[in-house]
Amino acid sequence: MDSNELAEQVSDSGTTSGEPLRQFQPASMVFQHDARMELSESASESVPLQSVDPPKKLLPPYLCILNHEEFPNDPARNRKGSSKDVEAVRNTFGKLKCQIDEIPNPTLAKVKDTVRALALKSFAHLSALVIVILSHGDQNEKICACDGEEYHVDRDILFPLFENETLANKPKILIIQACKGHWKADSKKSDRNPSSYIKCYSSTEGFQSFRHVTAGSIFIQTLCNVMNQDALTKDFRSIIEDVNAKVERQSNLNGYKQVPSISSTLREPFCFGDFAQNAN
Repeated sequence: MDSNELAEQVSDSGTTSGEPLRQFQPASMVFQHDARMELSESASESVPLQSVDPPKKLLPPYLCILNHEEFPNDPARNRKGSSKDVEAVRNTFGKLKCQIDEIPNPTLAKVKDTVRALALKSFAHLSALVIVILSHGDQNEKICACDGEEYHVDRDILFPLFENETLANKPKILIIQACKGHWKADSKKSDRNPSSYIKCYSSTEGFQSFRHVTAGSIFIQTLCNVMNQDALTKDFRSIIEDVNAKVERQSNLNGYKQVPSISSTLREPFCFGDFAQNAN
């Protein structure tokens, strides 16, 4: 394909949208979007609490990657390029001394088992929990597991984590590369720690997010680039706001628009650099 040919946008059903995109790199690119086509009480002073380290002595966050890349029941929906996002996340957060585990191609049952294990894991000496979700998505925070079953970000991921007392008042950072609907942008339960999470979405409710089939997603790749520059010195909230602005600006240049979004109740700044030096 010569430089005059336009990049092709491919949906995860294996069909093209017929809408040309301008290139954002010299080489021709094929894009896919990550949409589904169907888609406490305070402790008493008399009750001993678990000993935890002072905030700045805590270890770097634990990071779990839920990488939904292959869909055996519907191979046309395989998420080509997702491995590049995993590689970028491992590289970036590895430099920050995070312990990293990847769950490749999890089914719904595996997702729930993983979250149950996290709800029981001791984070007493860890500063935070980061979960990166790479998959297809839909409105109302639905994510598709590799067996085609859906799970819900709040009900199945975030809410169970509130039961882990060693995560109380510690950031629970969810980074989600998935659509929140099918449209293109053109221009219940209470918890004991309502101020302890931030959800970072690659798109806004009702809209698509895009992933290059060999280079990875613009959202995850931009996040890792900005983290590589600023994570040692900047608050994560300011980093993700910078990432969102860059993604929106870059997507405009590419001939489509992607608008990332944040849902956060964090009250205190969180800097990965405060804890990286505490790791061995």
